[in-house]
Amino acid sequence: MTIAKDGTVKMIRTAGGRPELIPAAADAVRNWIYEPVLKDGQPVEFFATVNLTFSLQNDAAAAQEDKVPIEIRGSVQAVSY
Repeated sequence: MTIAKDGTVKMIRTAGGRPELIPAAADAVRNWIYEPVLKDGQPVEFFATVNLTFSLQNDAAAAQEDKVPIEIRGSVQAVSY
């Protein structure tokens, strides 16, 4: 994907995966915002590769585990709509 100077996702190109899951993955990634990359003190566009893994839970107990908060480190920022 291409990340714009302001940290938003400008362009997404899929490299593979199950065709029925690609739209959901692209929609999720499109909503992420990254910390802008600086070159000589100025923000620049940059390219990034993201691998997403989808999984299905078979029982209610396993589904409950997904509701446990996780820690995200790095330059990912929450977006409110």
